[in-house]
Amino acid sequence: MKIRAMLGGLCLLLILQFAGCDRVTPSVPNSAETGSSHELRVAPEDRNQGFMLQSFVETPEGYFYGRNSSLDFGNLIYFCPRGESAFYPLCGKPNCSHQGRDCNAYYEGVSFGYYNGALYTIGYAPDNCMIEQVIKINPDGTDHTVVAEFDTSNMASFRPVFHHGKLYLLGSSDTSLPLEEQEDRLIVLNLADGSQTEPASEALREAFLPEFYSFYGNKLYGFGAPDKSQNYLAKDLHLVELDASTGTLRFLTPTYTNSLYVTDSTLYYLEADWKAVTEAAGKSMGDSPDETKAFRDSFFEGFTQPEIGFREYDLASRTVKNCGTPVKNPCQAIYDEDYIYLFTLPEEDREGLTLYFLSRAYELLDQIDLPAGLGIGAVTSDRIFFFSSDSDPNISQSITHYLDRSRIGSHQLELMPVENY
Repeated sequence: MKIRAMLGGLCLLLILQFAGCDRVTPSVPNSAETGSSHELRVAPEDRNQGFMLQSFVETPEGYFYGRNSSLDFGNLIYFCPRGESAFYPLCGKPNCSHQGRDCNAYYEGVSFGYYNGALYTIGYAPDNCMIEQVIKINPDGTDHTVVAEFDTSNMASFRPVFHHGKLYLLGSSDTSLPLEEQEDRLIVLNLADGSQTEPASEALREAFLPEFYSFYGNKLYGFGAPDKSQNYLAKDLHLVELDASTGTLRFLTPTYTNSLYVTDSTLYYLEADWKAVTEAAGKSMGDSPDETKAFRDSFFEGFTQPEIGFREYDLASRTVKNCGTPVKNPCQAIYDEDYIYLFTLPEEDREGLTLYFLSRAYELLDQIDLPAGLGIGAVTSDRIFFFSSDSDPNISQSITHYLDRSRIGSHQLELMPVENY
């Protein structure tokens, strides 16, 4: 079993799903027009480390997110003005059904981002699914303009991430090829001028493309192993840093984690009971107990479970500090500059999960029991948005609730409903 397939299950325990209607979006003003001074904790151009949804952008004016449909009308961008509690298709066309390519809210790609006052996404070039296009969209949904192209013909799969004024294309090679012919790629497209580079190309000839899930400045962080073997085990994995400006790929401390927060000096992460997390992930995906046990027996061969708790990795000294944990059975943590949002392993006597709110000093401040199927979609500067897997079965990634972030610590947390039109 290949590493990308094996480790995907570990990340899916708390990944839930997203949900359309015929209503015109309110106009989307920009801050120059409104004088908006709402202070964002992370610039819209950067991939916020508190966003679990790949297609989510926060600006001073409000929030954008992507709803991915299994029906014929594809993916739509939705917008919620700041201070309101309803998302609308990003389309001002009168009488638009929001069900096809003619809708201004339509987008093809699995993600979108923001740069210099505009949204960016990707799409296929007509009649050539191997050539991809970068598409610029006005923040009111108008004027979809192709601004760049890139070639994915030698990639078996790829993942696009918009961050820091760039598009990162994480391309995986065809694993059916002989090992010596497999070559993963990282393409970096500068949205400012359309230029493309491939940093770390030399390093990726020896190592497979790590699974990057944290982006900070010009650096990418995730986990991986230092050679091209296709049968990695848990004991082989390290935290990985790739500097896209220099092409340097560094393998840091040995660990696998689904919880990582990066600053200039420190990597903050969680060591959980990974065998228990794997078992819970298998249940959530409908795997049989025998399938889950077979995975665990093979993947964790020779693995020594670290002491459970939070860690701080000093990037300069390359030393690790064990910070413990105030709750039992921690499973996944999401961070921002003020809080840690912590889930624990599911309890046998209830269907939903409990969300714990910790200070950055790992002190328990508050908690709330969530309904079944609800998980964090995005931690913004003022709200925590939740999405549900129990909405329309034809539509994934539907934001259904939010919490007022300022109420953390009040012990009076209340889920507020969100409408989707």
